[in-house]
Amino acid sequence: MTTNSFIVWGLVALLVLIVELLAWRTNVPWNTLTWTIRQTFAHFGQLAYLLFVGLIAVFVAHIVYRKSKKDEPE
Repeated sequence: MTTNSFIVWGLVALLVLIVELLAWRTNVPWNTLTWTIRQTFAHFGQLAYLLFVGLIAVFVAHIVYRKSKKDEPE
């Protein structure tokens, strides 16, 4: 990953954090991400939970796989 990638993803993470803190601390017209996820789980039940956990597992596997492939010579 290049330095530019770290800058862009850092700015995205900062923006998400700011939006979450605004939703948590003040009266804004949107809900927090945590509330939205909990409501989705409550509405769709186990299927939504399994999908969420599966997506996180794929994301983690993708990160681990990409790191191991970068160490191999071409």
